[in-house]
Amino acid sequence: MKPLPIPPKTKAKSGYRTMNSETRFDDFVRELTELSIKYKIAIKSIGGVHIYDCDISDIVYSNDLTSGDLYYEFSS
Repeated sequence: MKPLPIPPKTKAKSGYRTMNSETRFDDFVRELTELSIKYKIAIKSIGGVHIYDCDISDIVYSNDLTSGDLYYEFSS
């Protein structure tokens, strides 16, 4: 299976909050690809992407390596 190319980085004048969902997702995929290459970890997710238009600074991810699952929760 051939990997998808990394989308070009996009810029918004006022930051990410002004970007539409598609642009934000493209940027997320580009940065996630860079993280995967850096840490040699790949994620296979089908139907598990949620795009928020609100602050999610209290997000935390599971860190149970033995389960193979990666999910998020909000700490507050």
